Amino acid sequence: MIGRGRLWVAVWVLLLGAEVGADPAIGRRLAALRALVAPAPASLRAGRAAPFSEPCATGAGWRRIPGGLRAQTLAAVHDASLRFGVDAALIRSVIREESAGNPDAVSSAGAMGLMQLMPGTAAELGVVCAFDPRENVMAGTRYLRRMRDRLGSWRLALAGYHAGPGAVEGGRLSATTHRYVERVLRRWGQGRGARDHATR
Repeated sequence: MIGRGRLWVAVWVLLLGAEVGADPAIGRRLAALRALVAPAPASLRAGRAAPFSEPCATGAGWRRIPGGLRAQTLAAVHDASLRFGVDAALIRSVIREESAGNPDAVSSAGAMGLMQLMPGTAAELGVVCAFDPRENVMAGTRYLRRMRDRLGSWRLALAGYHAGPGAVEGGRLSATTHRYVERVLRRWGQGRGARDHATR
């Protein structure tokens, strides 16, 4: 039986080897996953399942299904819209603004996937692989719905999604967040079935 120390060495050798000559998307995924190798938060050490327990840096499932990424994303948006009561056009607008539809996107702050989930948020929502299009969209939509229920309007929900609810409640929104909200609302307003964005 392989010892724990040897197993970790083997894993790191494989990861380092995979990065050599790998495409940029795989490199970004590996970097994001390495950033997660840190002591678990107290809440996780207390007994909750560890986030990202399965490797997801390679073999994106959307490449193996009919229609590929677009089909999987649209299906996820449809299902998330029905499950969480969020207009599908708004979800698509957030995806467009957050990642331009790239499931491999990783921001400089470490946000991942189509709806740019931060590691802490993803862990809180029970996400295993933030780069999986369906899992990302379902979790991101759930979080957006949570912001709407907490803050009272879609405009404020988008601000909370971008900057965190504390920044909204404390009146500490930056010009960057205000521009983000206006871009998402404008794009949503161009979609079918859009509502009164600022108040609903």
